[in-house]
Amino acid sequence: MNALLAETSIDQDLSHHHNFEQSEADTSLIMVTNLIVGGIAQHVRTDHGYVIAPIPRYVRVKGLRGKAKANEEQKATAVNNLVGAVNAFLKLTTDNSVKVIDELEKSGIEEISESALILTQRFLKKRSDFMAHHSLLNAKEFVKALGVTDSNPSRYMNRMRENNMVLAVKINENYSYPAFQLDKEASVYTELVQSIPKLSKYMSGWDISFWLTEMHTITQYMSVPDFDVVEQKAKTITSLDDIAAFIDDNADSSGVVSATPLSLLEGGETDLFDEFVDSMITDEKEIPLKVISASTEG
Repeated sequence: MNALLAETSIDQDLSHHHNFEQSEADTSLIMVTNLIVGGIAQHVRTDHGYVIAPIPRYVRVKGLRGKAKANEEQKATAVNNLVGAVNAFLKLTTDNSVKVIDELEKSGIEEISESALILTQRFLKKRSDFMAHHSLLNAKEFVKALGVTDSNPSRYMNRMRENNMVLAVKINENYSYPAFQLDKEASVYTELVQSIPKLSKYMSGWDISFWLTEMHTITQYMSVPDFDVVEQKAKTITSLDDIAAFIDDNADSSGVVSATPLSLLEGGETDLFDEFVDSMITDEKEIPLKVISASTEG
């Protein structure tokens, strides 16, 4: 067991110790591993399972007098307290894991397919990342941000939500409202209000929020060389290298645009935002062709 923990500790990247989003189990393993590898504690088997215990350091105290002895005794007390706290943390973590498993079993999770569980896990991770980078306001906070005075903020926001006038996400049966949908005048972006009814036919509030804040690429038009020029060039092409060079020389990506839809709203590029919305809700968008002149030299 100690060898396994030592190997785990060596393989860990130092930055992992500062990842505050890691699970309690990972945190427990790191603490136990470092205490054992550092020669401070050891695994001890008890009637209730394995725990860690301080390694006695009698040799350090032997022969010491006065302040030096007192320092070593204080250090031993600190180690005992530290190890005791780690053991308490391990027990709480284990107890909590058991409770979670019990609750999951009661919820009927075993009847859910593995693929559904994986999708749920991915969604929860994505939602957690989103919430870490974007502010969500409750009804009272959002009404205040709008500069509206209403004795019943929840009712006011319910009306806005039901009329597709605001983007809302649901957390534990309660609605919250992303703050980024407000423009400089503290109003929901007009283009977003116009787009919510279209997007909500295919996407949930969370999906729309993810889509708004992620990078997407659309093709406004596709550039193609003039057919006559290509036909003439084909007569002089003798190798695959010539074909590749011809394509590289005449490649035109000006009709391809990458952006986050939210950045377009913030930058006032409303027409381009509408194109991103149309691209999102259209299965097979017709892309116009733009004929360009191609070089026939060489």
